[in-house]
Amino acid sequence: MYVTAWGYTWTSNSYGQGSDERLKRDIITTPHALNDVLSLRGVNYYWKDPAKGDALQLGLIAQEVEKVIPEVVAEDKEGMKAVSYSNLVAVLIEAIKEEHAEKESQVTALKASLKKAQDDAVSANARAVSNEATIKELKNLVCRQYPEANVCATP
Repeated sequence: MYVTAWGYTWTSNSYGQGSDERLKRDIITTPHALNDVLSLRGVNYYWKDPAKGDALQLGLIAQEVEKVIPEVVAEDKEGMKAVSYSNLVAVLIEAIKEEHAEKESQVTALKASLKKAQDDAVSANARAVSNEATIKELKNLVCRQYPEANVCATP
């Protein structure tokens, strides 16, 4: 089967849209996909026309989607709008990748902060040990010179 609606379409026990690179030009990665996805609103609704069924539906509102990602919205000659949900997959994939990159960046920054905090703690501990040794030396000097000093009394 070969259909022209949202591009080249064929079926063979499954549904697919023509996606061969040889059919495309001026290819760029979908920009700001995460912001676009965050701007969309998933909705539950019932069809106004009872002939379409009375079950609760899940989807998007074409007019809302059109404001954010107009490439996935089509309009027929009567002005009725439709969303190509399959074309949203590309935006969703890029949004996931953007979110993953952001999380990876945050993890890297947190690891760097943790490493610095650990290094600072090690350095502070080394200074504390050094200070304890200095205090002990000073106490010994004081006690040799002034054995009656309070610091020289054994607890």
